[in-house]
Amino acid sequence: MSFGHYVAGFFDGEGSLIMRFQKDPRYKTGIRVGPKIALTQKDKEVLIQIQTTLKMGKMYFHKRDGLWYLEIYKHDDIKQFLDLIKNIVIVKKRTLEKFEFCINMMTEEKHLTREGVKKMQDAWLIPNTAHNTP
Repeated sequence: MSFGHYVAGFFDGEGSLIMRFQKDPRYKTGIRVGPKIALTQKDKEVLIQIQTTLKMGKMYFHKRDGLWYLEIYKHDDIKQFLDLIKNIVIVKKRTLEKFEFCINMMTEEKHLTREGVKKMQDAWLIPNTAHNTP
């Protein structure tokens, strides 16, 4: 088993994909798009190993839930992480596909137009069913 398989399995159980669409008048579209990948764990050691091996992300401890978070925000790091796990993930495969669609829209700078942001929001909000595609 490769490290990618380990990370994909860990992500399937303890990971989340967040795509925030926040109103912000400083942006031409009026909306700031903020993608994030988070891995959570009570014991920070496994997250440190993942962070060290991948060379990405920042560690945070949240008192409210007593969990450590490894959060990945940088666009290039997000793309690299997705490339590592996307063909392995099982449980969160559909959510990952929607997230990757939005990341690709950002790579093409389509999040800088209202139409692009709308397309991303529509894709992100599609229920996770097999017959829907972004």
